[in-house]
Amino acid sequence: MALFRNDDQGQPKASSYPFYAPRFWAGMGVRDYLGMMMRNRFRVHPIRWPMVFLVGGCTVCSSGLALTQRLFMDRKIENTELAEPPIFVVGHWRSGTTLLHEMLSLDEEFAFPTTFQCFVPNHHVFSRPFIQPLIRLLVPSQRPMDAMPAGVNLPQEDEFAMIGMGAPTPYLHLAFCREEAPYLEMLNLDHAAPEDVMALQDAITWFYKSVSCGDNKRLVLKSPTHTGRIGHLAKWFPGARFVHITRHPYKVFPSTVHLWKSLAKFQGYQLVPRDDEHFIQYVHDCYQRMYAGYFSQI
Repeated sequence: MALFRNDDQGQPKASSYPFYAPRFWAGMGVRDYLGMMMRNRFRVHPIRWPMVFLVGGCTVCSSGLALTQRLFMDRKIENTELAEPPIFVVGHWRSGTTLLHEMLSLDEEFAFPTTFQCFVPNHHVFSRPFIQPLIRLLVPSQRPMDAMPAGVNLPQEDEFAMIGMGAPTPYLHLAFCREEAPYLEMLNLDHAAPEDVMALQDAITWFYKSVSCGDNKRLVLKSPTHTGRIGHLAKWFPGARFVHITRHPYKVFPSTVHLWKSLAKFQGYQLVPRDDEHFIQYVHDCYQRMYAGYFSQI
């Protein structure tokens, strides 16, 4: 039984997501993609196997492009220095972080990660001239879970880049929503494995440098997952600023349940459960971990 009815809660109905539209996993390298599959023992629903192979082909191309970028552009990216400490927009999912991020990004003094950069983080510097026009044709004009505008040049949350880079991120749960949720400790970092924290720090730092490469403005960034990482991000980027946005929990909670169900439906390799119990528990667990980190680190 569904505990939340989206219509009753004022949530928009999820729209369709074309089979040819990009998936979060398409920007991964082959090794990371196969690793994700093996960790979940290839428990793919039969109707999702075509997507497995389609995305798998994209990861082969992505690996080749990433290798080319490493050969010709890695030194330039590595030598890039951030112009100023970043500004981070944080807050729970569905609390208005996307809208605030987009509003701040209108200031021409700021730079920000785009959807294209976050979905192909391993080679966006090299491949932008010829891959971005192709992806622009494939990306829907609206996000399927809430009908907000979507586009390759719009601001995007950098946690999606962590997927493509093979960093430990809880967003991997969307691929196999019926399995045990991985990396929930990365919502806090206080109790995460040191090697996972180091891997995340390295990936974040490299990605921020790659976004700044060639257009070195102050970065304005947004990801709800950073809410419980404030203390760590402040150490990694001394002088960083944080903007925390809130919304009434009676609105946030059901909206977040709707968000994860919609993303798992369109991005995942398993069918989402018919009822809401799994996602309700998942949202509750994420909230506890993330805000335990927030209140202990501010």
